[in-house]
Amino acid sequence: MGWHGGGFHRGGFRRGRMRSEEEMERTVSDTVLLKRLLTYLSQYRFRIIVVALLVIGSSLINLMTPQLTMRVIDDILTPVITIGSLDTEALMWWSVLYVGILFARYVIRFFQTYLMSHIGQSVLFKIRSDLFDHLQALSLRFFAEGETGRIMSVVTNDVEELNRFLNEGMITIIADFVSIIGAIFFMFTMNVELSLISLAMVPFMFVVFYLLGGRARRAWRRTRESIAGVTSRLQEGISGIRVTQAFSREDVNIQNFDQVNVQNLQASLRAQQVSGLFGVGMRLSTIIGITMILWFSVGQILEGHLTIGALTAFQRYLMMFIFPLMSISNFYNMYQSVMAGLERIFKLIDTPIEVKEAELASGVDFTNATGAIEYRNVSFSYESDVPVLKNINLSVKPNEKLAFVGPTGAGKSTMVNLLCRFYDPTDGTILLDGQDIQQITLQSLRKHMGIVLQDTFLFQDTVRENIRYGKPDATDDEVIDAAKVIDAHDFIIRLPQGYDTIVQEGASNISIGQRQLVSFARALLINPRILVLDEATSSVDPYTELVIQEALEKLLANRTSIIIAHRLSTIRNADRIAVIDHGEIVELGSHKELLEKGDLYSRLYRMQFREPATREEEAR
Repeated sequence: MGWHGGGFHRGGFRRGRMRSEEEMERTVSDTVLLKRLLTYLSQYRFRIIVVALLVIGSSLINLMTPQLTMRVIDDILTPVITIGSLDTEALMWWSVLYVGILFARYVIRFFQTYLMSHIGQSVLFKIRSDLFDHLQALSLRFFAEGETGRIMSVVTNDVEELNRFLNEGMITIIADFVSIIGAIFFMFTMNVELSLISLAMVPFMFVVFYLLGGRARRAWRRTRESIAGVTSRLQEGISGIRVTQAFSREDVNIQNFDQVNVQNLQASLRAQQVSGLFGVGMRLSTIIGITMILWFSVGQILEGHLTIGALTAFQRYLMMFIFPLMSISNFYNMYQSVMAGLERIFKLIDTPIEVKEAELASGVDFTNATGAIEYRNVSFSYESDVPVLKNINLSVKPNEKLAFVGPTGAGKSTMVNLLCRFYDPTDGTILLDGQDIQQITLQSLRKHMGIVLQDTFLFQDTVRENIRYGKPDATDDEVIDAAKVIDAHDFIIRLPQGYDTIVQEGASNISIGQRQLVSFARALLINPRILVLDEATSSVDPYTELVIQEALEKLLANRTSIIIAHRLSTIRNADRIAVIDHGEIVELGSHKELLEKGDLYSRLYRMQFREPATREEEAR
């Protein structure tokens, strides 16, 4: 769901519908973001109350230590200086009391830190789970239009910033407010004049805060955005390293990365400069305040209105007043950074799901499909003004082998994407066994489909688990049988650990043809009613293609098959071939029938096999 009225808009992370993050100002109020965060914290409200009480207790104990220091100086150390008398018993008693108070404070801090860490990590776990769960449900359009690196930056960098805020910021802000209030109370009870002098520096602090607040907010927002750019470039540079090295573009990649890295450096330095100005302003206030206190306290000490112990305690209370103010200013920087990160986190979580699941209450849960497919007046556009498919009407019988061919960009893969509900048609309906697939639950729809793509993706797991991916409960024997059917067994057992060989990232330890064979075995294992081969043999060399042709025949037998191929030799045995051009089916028939017609299919076939065209074809 999107948030409106000062909340999140439906554009989500779509690059095509929104400006880049570097150009955007915050669009969601802090109140909205904090309320959303509280929904994650609410289940830990009791623990949060306990943490707050522990923080308050620790802060109150800390406020008592200057009082102890004052007593020791005035009642024990001063007599030693003035009359040379030391009350050993009193010194021992105060020392034990002081150590006991410090020990109690450290014990309390341990438990408050542990509890807050547990709360923070639990919240982060839930947020990361929500992010990943939502990413798994989002449609392919989102990933086609978005930058993977920026998405990763939200799940890693922005969530980690929230972690620091929960574990450090929340405890610190409570402790700071208690310290400020307590310090003011003790300062006024000890000496009103010195207290008023101390508070005279507060307006100056607020002036600094007011002047630098907006700059700090913008500076820290830019640091979060710039690190997202670094992550995006890093992900792109690593994923595309093979292409980069093949075209000797390393220098260009380095320059591009340096550009975003410099932007991140400049943004971070700018944020630190703003923070430094905060620090300078606060420390200047501290120096002025201490100087004024020392100046006025000398006279009060000489007149007997102030003791050395009281002055020492007063200065400590002054530090307990000033340093929390400085900490609050730093907290404000952290807070602004976290709010910017939270906005991106919740925008990602609230990005609309384009292909919506049909609920069991109103949807159909297919258990056995025959594989009859019908495209009825189907049109589709990736962009509103660029039609990809135009009023497609096509019926596929159960167990029929139908091939899609045509020029690049004609709409072949889009036909398959719509059938698998990776996208929904702009207009029209696709039917499976007479049922609108938008009314069929996604799980029951896709469990009847086996899909083998041109760009085979294997996970960093064993070969066995990659084959078993679509059917987790398959036995080892079933995995091996599927591999044997498509002639993958022999190469698998020659791997270092056989079926237990770990596929490295990017499947770099097995060849492209071997990856394709594993994907065939994966599709065969689930025994689908509908098999989709999208350029599935285009990455396989001609020799490997000949080896697996028999396996493919077994794979295609007794099931509806949709085959997309540029290599026309692989589809000559298809029952029918649909020729797609500019989003329309311009020819439909068997291989022999289409060759005899001499139209587009015939020209494509002859061009591929370098056969001379007839005079009629040349005339066309």
